[in-house]
Amino acid sequence: MKMLRRFWKDESAPTMPEYALMVALVAIVAIVGAQLLGTNILARLNQIAAAIGP
Repeated sequence: MKMLRRFWKDESAPTMPEYALMVALVAIVAIVGAQLLGTNILARLNQIAAAIGP
């Protein structure tokens, strides 16, 4: 917990590991968001297909 507080109060410019962490977090959020969106779109298209019929 102390490390997190020290990191939060640190006002120096971000270093390479911090940039790498930020990029990794953004990538994870983008991947999870794309998967959720894809699943929702697929479910909606299946509902539409079922309503239209064979």
